[in-house]
Amino acid sequence: MSASREAVASFRDEDLIELFSRRLPELLERRPDLEPTLFHAFLKTYVLVEIAASVGRTIQTRLERKRRLYEESTGVRPARVTLATASIHSARAHQLRQAGIEVIEPEEPDDLPE
Repeated sequence: MSASREAVASFRDEDLIELFSRRLPELLERRPDLEPTLFHAFLKTYVLVEIAASVGRTIQTRLERKRRLYEESTGVRPARVTLATASIHSARAHQLRQAGIEVIEPEEPDDLPE
């Protein structure tokens, strides 16, 4: 076992959590370029999230472009693309889901009159 692994192994889980919660924000302030690497190291997945009040017919093209630009700039392909919106036509939401994009939209309240 390497010296660094032995040092980490000597920490209790609670100590490591406290150390990471205190030191990682400081590290990211100094080196924001490390954020994708740290997320991958801890989470092993990336999710690209888009939040919009409403979306039009170009949303799928925009999301695919953002995914491509993110991958080009970080070297990491997001595992999922998620769109959260307050207003979307049901056919467009269906089209996005068919393309593998998760769509989060408001649910209808149960107390609406029929």
